[in-house]
Amino acid sequence: MCEKDGRIKLKLDHGVRVCEHCAGAVKRGRCSYCRQTRTVILRAGQEPICPACLVRPPAMCSQCEEVVKYYKHDWEGSILCKKCYRPKRRRCLICGIINVPQKRARGGHICIDCYEKPLRECSVCGGQKIGHRKTEEGKFVCKDCYYRQLIIQGIESVKGTFDSPWLEQLFLEYIEEKDRRQNPETVYKSIARDKPLFEKLGQHFSGPGELNRAVFWRNFYELHRTRTGQLYAFLQEKSYLSRTGVRTDDLIRQQRTLKLLQSMPEDFREVATAYHGRLTAIRQKKLDANWEPDDYGIGTLETIDLTIRFIGKFIRSLSKRGLKGITEVTSDIVDEYIADNRNIGGCIVDFMHWLHREKYILFKYKSDWKAQKYSVSRPMNDDKYDLLVDGFLNGLHPLKESLICLFALVYGIRIDTMLKIKTRDFRQDGKRLFLKLPYVELEIHDVVAVMVQKYLNETSSVNPFDAENPYLFYGWAYNEPLQYDSVRNVFSKHRIQARQIIPTAVRNFFDNGVRSPRVWMKSLGISRRTAAKYYESYNPTVLEEMNLNKRLYGSIK
Repeated sequence: MCEKDGRIKLKLDHGVRVCEHCAGAVKRGRCSYCRQTRTVILRAGQEPICPACLVRPPAMCSQCEEVVKYYKHDWEGSILCKKCYRPKRRRCLICGIINVPQKRARGGHICIDCYEKPLRECSVCGGQKIGHRKTEEGKFVCKDCYYRQLIIQGIESVKGTFDSPWLEQLFLEYIEEKDRRQNPETVYKSIARDKPLFEKLGQHFSGPGELNRAVFWRNFYELHRTRTGQLYAFLQEKSYLSRTGVRTDDLIRQQRTLKLLQSMPEDFREVATAYHGRLTAIRQKKLDANWEPDDYGIGTLETIDLTIRFIGKFIRSLSKRGLKGITEVTSDIVDEYIADNRNIGGCIVDFMHWLHREKYILFKYKSDWKAQKYSVSRPMNDDKYDLLVDGFLNGLHPLKESLICLFALVYGIRIDTMLKIKTRDFRQDGKRLFLKLPYVELEIHDVVAVMVQKYLNETSSVNPFDAENPYLFYGWAYNEPLQYDSVRNVFSKHRIQARQIIPTAVRNFFDNGVRSPRVWMKSLGISRRTAAKYYESYNPTVLEEMNLNKRLYGSIK
């Protein structure tokens, strides 16, 4: 950055390298040229600039025709230097005044006065706050007071519109509870957004004493997951429904599976229902043996849901062939289906074996079919890995994103395992911090431990609508962690692929001298077969290393 020879400390985007002397000038902020919030360089006497604008090639201004390095685009896409750039006056979303826009927002623009957020005296509460709306008298109303007035109007507008008095009272209690925990803007939007939920509640229940969990989820599971989860949490909190340890996702899966069974062709419905009963019986047997519902295996509701979906897909294909029952199925038909759907072949084979054991079919299915050959994913490039880890450790990205990516890249924690981490899984032993995982307890590095402690302190005030959420990375659904796709979006932002997590962790183990598949199995929670495949892929001298490992660690068991 200073264009002097020196040891490179940071590697930023677009090939920009920063030495140890200039590393302190790299912060996270808003670029003065593209107006985006990202990593910026704060050079003495100059405005903040991001790496993309720093390496941008010079261009000619479309008005003064001066060749400049730093320029902007108007609303039509023309190149203008900072002297000629004059954005078109537009109506501001916040104050409603036609003014010079400073930022494009969803649904319009924000003027320069509102964007700089000047403090103004609110004509309602009298506090010095950001002016959100301007009254006809020229006075300002802050955002909270503005939406509180709309809440009062919204509540008055819905009174008397419900079919039953108990529904109206329940809805008002729900809005009051949300108003106590959430910001006024969200509460106001909830009035019109959540009213149909209560109207649907009145269609299936004649009074608050008739509320039933099974009936509730049978009719609400297809609606918006987050809003339905909040309504369900409210009914539990007010003791209209008894509390249960089953997660919202699992309750939705149960109802989805039952509806799928009902929608199957009539000739095969009895068989599919019996197979579902077998899976449910296995789950209950495991629960009776103090098996944790969050553990993996055939007893989880997620596995049962997926299995019935695969079986349903297979049964629908049989019905399209014109078959009138499971007894008309032949081995050739199964072979042909598995050849076209190899990813669910194992599930279909288990189903066919169960049909034979239960005397639904006379033949025992035998085939040369085998699961897809295991392939080892490629690890992340070493240079890209070092660049990402340095950026996460040096605070160039939001703390939550940095921890998610560090847990994946440094410790090889997969997304599904990461989402289950709870705050109580961390253990402090003097100056050392440990994280308990299903297969191992990891010692967190000193720098990462400081980041974890900082994150825990910053997020001590958890989701305001779900104060009992125990998860480290909590989501906005009741008592549930962050969604899987949200983590995938974080990975996508930093160009990390989920399939690179385990290979990259194994590669780091291998490069640092930890070359025992048995250690990989316990540390990363992978199977013996997976560890052996990675070992064969990364080690050119397999036999020599295996003999060494047998002497050091013993045979893999």
